[in-house]
Parts: sequence; C-alpha cells; structure tokens
Amino acid sequence: MTQEKFPRPLTDQEKAWLRQALSLLPTGEYFGGGRWVDIETGEAKPLDPPVDPEPYLAQIEDLVVVDRCRCGNPRCHTVDFQHYRPGHSMALVHTNTDDGRELIVFEDEETGWLTQLEVIG
Repeated sequence: MTQEKFPRPLTDQEKAWLRQALSLLPTGEYFGGGRWVDIETGEAKPLDPPVDPEPYLAQIEDLVVVDRCRCGNPRCHTVDFQHYRPGHSMALVHTNTDDGRELIVFEDEETGWLTQLEVIG
C-alpha cells in the first residue's frame, strides 16, 4: 500500500461531494435536512435560512488537500484543506451521501474559507 502524498489536488469524487453538499445551501435543508425538532416542545422547526452557495462553490477548484484522517475505517474519507486551522472550523452543511454516509463540509468561522470535508459511516 502506497502512502498518500500531500499536498494534493482534490479528487473528482471530493469535488462531487462538495458540490452535492453545497447545493443544499439555497434550500434551507443544509443542516440535518432542515428537519430539526424543538426538544422542549416537540414541534418541527422551520428550515434554516437560505445561503448563497456561490462563494463556496468558487473555492472548489483552488482547494488543496493537506492531510487525511488515518482512523482506519474504510468508509471514512475525511480530508483537511489548506485553510484548516484547528479550533476555527464549524459545520456548514451536514447531509448524507448517496450510499448513506454522513457528509459534512466545514468552513473557517472567521474567514469563510472551506476547511474540511468529512464523509463518514
């Protein structure tokens, strides 16, 4: 088994996952599918507010993978991008892949740069 070399460009699959997730931003279904339930009242909460995906989509071609998770789970595909700073990332989109894995895209909460892609399951 050859060891992956970093930095490297995104794979076509990584780009597809990012586009899939970011396409949810204008729908309001980008975090939990927009199906939140208020824990105190049991009532369904409304969808999240729409977000313009263009600033994020515009970053995809310039992203560079600088590291990858080494947990050993063959269904885990978690990568850090060049803008990743520990302690500064927050989830932007949380959805699922076509094969049922969790798909989470993170951004830097201060700069808006995409920082990580997690595909786990």
